[in-house]
Amino acid sequence: MPPRFDRFGYGGLFGGSGEGGGDPPRRKFNVNPGAAVPERQPRPYEKKAPEGKKKFNVNPRGYGAKPSNPPRPPLTRGVSQQGDNKCTPKYCRRNQSDQAFFGEKIIAKGSAKGARLGRYTDGTRKDQKCIGKGFLAGNKKPGSRQLKEEINILNIAQILIDGFNDERVIPYKVLLNRFEIWDARIAKGGFQASSSDLRRDGDFLMMVEPFIENYEKWMTNLDAPKPKGNKYDAIQALSHWSYHATDGQYMICDLQGGIVERDKYGRKQETTWYISDPVIMTRRSGGLGGFDFGTEGMIKFLGADHGGGGTLRQ
Repeated sequence: MPPRFDRFGYGGLFGGSGEGGGDPPRRKFNVNPGAAVPERQPRPYEKKAPEGKKKFNVNPRGYGAKPSNPPRPPLTRGVSQQGDNKCTPKYCRRNQSDQAFFGEKIIAKGSAKGARLGRYTDGTRKDQKCIGKGFLAGNKKPGSRQLKEEINILNIAQILIDGFNDERVIPYKVLLNRFEIWDARIAKGGFQASSSDLRRDGDFLMMVEPFIENYEKWMTNLDAPKPKGNKYDAIQALSHWSYHATDGQYMICDLQGGIVERDKYGRKQETTWYISDPVIMTRRSGGLGGFDFGTEGMIKFLGADHGGGGTLRQ
């Protein structure tokens, strides 16, 4: 007769050797062996998103997958040659004033516009110099084709200059001198201009912008002067870059303005280029004014040997 504690034949109190030998096989406990296994219910944090809402995916490409590099769309995608292209200027220089007084004398004259020197009479730039440009062919009404073209060229140039600065193609900052269309009236000794008169019933309209010191012309819309140094090579690269960044749709040229390397206290600062009144050439000749010579103009400009390709990153 086996010992009392081994009367069930388990071979020992702690599963040792004995009659029956070792532990019996263990089975999973099932309170309802005849029922089907119920479907697993989702946890609260696993609930499906309501219809109409997409579940947020923190890893849409899959864990460890390398992001694809699709070709970059042209910089001016969605830009039209007709009408006023809206933009949010980033790299620009504004009037920051609403009134200015200009002298009667025209200090500079181009093929279409004449410029008068003036001073701001209010605002942040009070007592600072400014420039007022008017059409030589006579006063233009608000909404006229010439004014629309000027605004369109300004905004497309701003888009190109913003992209050029964002990519840091050159180690200098480029700012666009943005004009505003003000209403000018004849006054004693000159003209009083204001941006607050929305009726536009003055004597003529004037495009007002901040004055640029050390003003010089760096290139035309068909060719550029011989480079005078690395900085001049760099600014010419803006034209090349704009052509490649827009897949040949637009090219900024006829660059002119000034270079500032020191602040008003004479301290050295980051070299900044101020650009005013540029020309935009397009694939369609004449699409942006009379100085847009189209594809032929681009080919002639890019074929000129003026050193911009050494700075351009392709």
